[in-house]
Amino acid sequence: MQEKILDEKKMIKVLLTGGGTGGHVFPALTVAEEILALAEKKKTEIDFLYIGTLFGMEKKIVKEKGIAYRGILSGKLRRYLDWRNITDGFLISAGFFQALTILKKYQPNIVFAKGGFVTVPVVLAARILKIPVIAHESDSVMGLANRLILPFVKKMALGFPPDIYKKIPVAKTIFTGNPVRDDILQSDLKKDELFERYHFYRNRKIILVLGGSQGSSAINDMVDNVLDELLEKYIVVHATGNLGYQYFREKREGLSERLKANYLIFDYIGKELGRFLVHSDLLISRAGANTLAEIVTLEKIAIVIPLPSAASDHQRKNAMFFQKQGLAVVMDEGAFSREDFLTEIERLLHDKNAREEMKQKMDNIFPRDSARQIAKEIFVIISQQKKEKVELEAGE
Repeated sequence: MQEKILDEKKMIKVLLTGGGTGGHVFPALTVAEEILALAEKKKTEIDFLYIGTLFGMEKKIVKEKGIAYRGILSGKLRRYLDWRNITDGFLISAGFFQALTILKKYQPNIVFAKGGFVTVPVVLAARILKIPVIAHESDSVMGLANRLILPFVKKMALGFPPDIYKKIPVAKTIFTGNPVRDDILQSDLKKDELFERYHFYRNRKIILVLGGSQGSSAINDMVDNVLDELLEKYIVVHATGNLGYQYFREKREGLSERLKANYLIFDYIGKELGRFLVHSDLLISRAGANTLAEIVTLEKIAIVIPLPSAASDHQRKNAMFFQKQGLAVVMDEGAFSREDFLTEIERLLHDKNAREEMKQKMDNIFPRDSARQIAKEIFVIISQQKKEKVELEAGE
């Protein structure tokens, strides 16, 4: 019945929304790719429109994918007293009317909301126009934007198992895990080709250090303290962020040629990230939901260091779930010594039993096809909406 209803109209319009960080934008685009793949099987045409902020980083990313983009005004809702709450309230109100105009003109079959405050006015506009919404929560604690739109969505896809969330109606949830970009799940180079390309010493284990899109001064400091020891035995690929890049570039120049050959630095790793993720032996990173999803999907051994200032303490809560399940080692920022850090790195690189145990546990907790599950649910909701419309018209 669902297939027949979908076939009645070959063109399906999907409105995507989310912004503020790559952690919202890239998963939304990954879901869009799966929607296209399913639509091709169903011989259904898909049209996308993306609503983001006027000046956000998502605009460039979305346009590079060839998807039409509309920017709206957006503010931030703060959970503390701040005069900007007043001005941002006006921005959100203006954004709502902009979104309402866009949705009226575009008339999407469904809205997929991936997070960020730009989604709030869009979802409210969709509610007014009776357009179904499916949203996605990446973290183990629901963000404020998703809490605000929860009453208005048809489904809330969850990045973590449902039983760790509080006060979410079970009927509204679907456990999908977090979408992971295909381009970082595979390497265009074999491991020996990677060593040759970057002139690494052969047969050394690779430590990949990621501090998030902006870098992490705390992680940079910890790596700085142990760098010489690590380079004696391992290869270190280090994404420093903009603020740390110049310092580590100068530090690398001061190393002996032997150690320099084992140290590769970037301010930000873009298209090459898949190469290093796939072939790394140990990952040191923050505890953002997308990075954790990559760890599980690729079965990577990792030390995660939560960002203490993350909203709602979500990184620490993400990390604690991973630690409880035995999926990663968690080290709280500032709560361990240089020696502790080195000892844990050595253990995780050389304790075969510990490594195998972590990898085995990763097999059974998170779905590996998150984006596809969300895409399938989008088609189910559209089919239900069409069926309800047909039945309503038949009863008139």
